[in-house]
Formats: sequence, C-alpha cells, structure tokens
Amino acid sequence: MSDPPGRGDIYRAVLDQTRTYLVAVISPGWFNAGHDPLVVPIARAHKVSDCVPYVVVTGETDPVSGALFMEDLAPIAAGDLIERVGMLTGATLSKVNRCLLAICLDLPVQ
Repeated sequence: MSDPPGRGDIYRAVLDQTRTYLVAVISPGWFNAGHDPLVVPIARAHKVSDCVPYVVVTGETDPVSGALFMEDLAPIAAGDLIERVGMLTGATLSKVNRCLLAICLDLPVQ
C-alpha cells in the first residue's frame, strides 16, 4: 500500500488470512491514538433501505453499492487493507457524518 488510507477510502481487507471483505475508512490512522484506521464493513446489497438506524446506504455514484454498518466501527491494522477500490462520494460521507453524530450523541438518525 503506497499511500496511507484516507477518510472515505474503500478497501478490500483480509480476514483470517483467507477471506476478504470490503470496508470504508471512517477515520484514518494518523488521526487515531492507536494509529490504526477505523473502518466499517460494507455489505454488498441492492435496494437496501436508509431507514434502518445506523446503516448508511451508498449512492449511485459510489464505486460500490451496499450498506455501511456504522455500529461495527472498529480499528484495523493498515497491513490488512490489501487493495484500494475507490472512495465514497461527498454525499455518502455527509450521511456518515450525520450517523456518527447520532451515535455519539444518542440522537435519532435523520
């Protein structure tokens, strides 16, 4: 990996050294005390609803279609991010920001 992962980057990550899955970087490693990026898993799905709390659905112009499960925000070792797939759009990152505020402040998701 040449450049460090940035906010909104989508990566294919390795799990158990055999399986891969998609993640979105929510907070880059340099911003976090532990220096590991914070990521959320992306479930590849079509026609997922935004009405589920703490789920952010990607937009039509995002490089992958699916849903980001914000409650599963967790650190990941940068070495487990094996391939950059693309970057979330500004519109999707805005939805991520609103969802994070709702989670942190215990507010209803709008």
